Amino acid sequence: MIRRTLILIVLALLFSGCAGGSFSLERFLYGMNQEYQQNQCRKDPTITCPEKENFDQYQKKRVELSN
Repeated sequence: MIRRTLILIVLALLFSGCAGGSFSLERFLYGMNQEYQQNQCRKDPTITCPEKENFDQYQKKRVELSN
């Protein structure tokens, strides 16, 4: 698991300069973190897992809280 995560991070760093559009390393890492949290939450049946929040929703909430 850790090895796969490291490989994905390295690939993201390598390709972040080549990709255009809305891709960013921050967006990629946020998505990886959300996926990790969801997987950890599913392992504990006593916890109600929160809904997965996409990066744009997260950014919008950050802006609203900072104002």
